[in-house]
Amino acid sequence: MTKKQNLCIGIFYLLVPTVANFVVLAVTLSIEFPLPQNHEYEIWIAFLDAHKILGNVFTSLSFVISIFLGVIFTVPIFKGSERAKINAANSSIALASIGILGWILILIFQTFLTAYIRISSGEKIYGTLKNSAMFTMFAATLAFVVTFLILETANRAKILKLYFPSGNISKTKNLIRPSLRLIFLMYYIGIGAFPVTALLFALVTKEKNLGVEISRNMIATMSIFLLAGIFITLLLANILRNPLKELACAAQKISEGDLKNRVQVSSGDEIGMLGDSFNEMSRSLLEKEFMKEVFGKVVTPDVRDHLLGDGMAGISLGGENMRVTILFCDIRGFTSLSEKMECEKVVRLLNEYFSKMSECIIRHNGIINKYIGDAIMAIFGAPIKSATHAKDAYLAALEMRNALVQVNRDFEKIGFPQIKFGVGIHTGTVLAGNIGSPARMEYTVIGDNVNIASRIEGLCKEYKRDLLISESSVNELSSEENFADEKKFPVPHFLCEANIRGKEEKIKLYEVI
Repeated sequence: MTKKQNLCIGIFYLLVPTVANFVVLAVTLSIEFPLPQNHEYEIWIAFLDAHKILGNVFTSLSFVISIFLGVIFTVPIFKGSERAKINAANSSIALASIGILGWILILIFQTFLTAYIRISSGEKIYGTLKNSAMFTMFAATLAFVVTFLILETANRAKILKLYFPSGNISKTKNLIRPSLRLIFLMYYIGIGAFPVTALLFALVTKEKNLGVEISRNMIATMSIFLLAGIFITLLLANILRNPLKELACAAQKISEGDLKNRVQVSSGDEIGMLGDSFNEMSRSLLEKEFMKEVFGKVVTPDVRDHLLGDGMAGISLGGENMRVTILFCDIRGFTSLSEKMECEKVVRLLNEYFSKMSECIIRHNGIINKYIGDAIMAIFGAPIKSATHAKDAYLAALEMRNALVQVNRDFEKIGFPQIKFGVGIHTGTVLAGNIGSPARMEYTVIGDNVNIASRIEGLCKEYKRDLLISESSVNELSSEENFADEKKFPVPHFLCEANIRGKEEKIKLYEVI
């Protein structure tokens, strides 16, 4: 908040109750309220006529005191102190209450006048005092309602958004924020209680034959009440309509995917609490979307969605037997290669390489289960079951071959060394699921067939091949439809029967020329 803003707000807070009270005072002096035309009334009017100066001075003094207290209340706002935003939030009730103090002092003055008349003349005018006091309190209440609703409208529309940019007004201590119940009560008093009470008063006094008729003054009074009611209704409509409209627009933006959207909360009532809750919901959705996005980089989107889907019922440890195809890919001679490079360049090389290889795997419905140093472990057919997992893994490996050519061309341009890889593919039944502990778990596949796929990739060094496929994977691929176009889907050729470490039986390996 700037000094200029604080100054303007402070002046506004002083002007509203001052103007509202003097307008109500001017109206009350210009309109002859229907008082019984009896002996008490004549004494009262005669006394007031004889002491006009005293009455005017006291009336003015009463409102000067109210203005003085209003200045004291707004001093923190003028100075822009820490107390300023608390006073701004309390201004509608506090300044409206301070404003009616002048009316209360006038009522006290009238009471002393009654006592003075009783002592000096022996005349009792308690009935007239009662009726005049009633009208004074009506005027005070009307001034309170108008002041309160004008300040509340301004606070909600603009001012409190400056002092509380992040909302949470309802959670701020030392605030006297009006509830919707109080706002509707003010509305009722403004448009219902005043006109009805004034009319009933006129009718009752007429019924008692006290000489009161529905005169022009009465019509003028009712007209002013009617206009005041319209004005108060418009203020109330803005108080309720504007924040609800803002909430509706914000909800629409949230539904369109704009999770950064927030509403500006300018009240501590039920609507303000609703706005704070909406902002909390929006922040929570944004955090969850961010976590989901990051989670999708830690695991593949398929695994992420699978886990989040299961998470609706609670993620648990365990798994199921699934027939999948596993692909292992490893850079040849990476250890000696990395020893000759700076760490930053090694990281850049791996990131470029992994990005291109991962794109090939994901494009063919595979998931990157993990990166193991410079190696990639990919799964096809889990967590989402697929009838074409072997074909997908085979096509991914072929595309990885082509991608590596382009990667080496890019590396050559920036002075990076050329790299080679070995890819091993094997199909079999594994245990797929959440493995680990309740505190930390990982979706992966385990079993003998995973080890076989890793061993096949290792045999690429021994047989000097960049792609080896097990017989079980080839059998999955063996169909006339798959091999109809050998350019797009070349036929794997038998290479040899190889010994697999840890296995007694030999395994048939196939290569792709």
